[in-house]
Amino acid sequence: MHPGMDRHELLGTFYLLRGAAPEDLAAVDALVDRRRYAAQEFVFSEDDKPEAMYLLERGTIEILKARDETAIATIGPGDAFGELAFFDEAKRSASARAREASEVARLPYVGLRDLLVERPALALVFYRNACAVMAMRLRQTSSDLSWLNAYVRG
Repeated sequence: MHPGMDRHELLGTFYLLRGAAPEDLAAVDALVDRRRYAAQEFVFSEDDKPEAMYLLERGTIEILKARDETAIATIGPGDAFGELAFFDEAKRSASARAREASEVARLPYVGLRDLLVERPALALVFYRNACAVMAMRLRQTSSDLSWLNAYVRG
């Protein structure tokens, strides 16, 4: 945990919860299961049935494609991972492995869905933040594809 920050404040630094009211952060914290992973330990594997998203509090997590273990993303403290399946309920599209000793806040989908129904203000913050991040990722992917297309065409 970051010095001088309580658990609720720390949750409020994660992009999906940024702007949430303190009482909503306390309700989210009540759902959280904190876990530790050793270096090279898998948090989840590609094709697993998803049950939770993760908020990285300390350490580094690599997102890998299982076939050749190519790292497609590196997650640092303050970032969420495993959140995509919250929206589409599809199997995990990649694996997540701790690069170093890491600590995560595990947030189960079922409890979170119920909480978002009970707390509309939290739902608004959560979904607004999720849409903003997905839009940013889509723009970046479009830019990357445009660059790749130009590169391939020579």
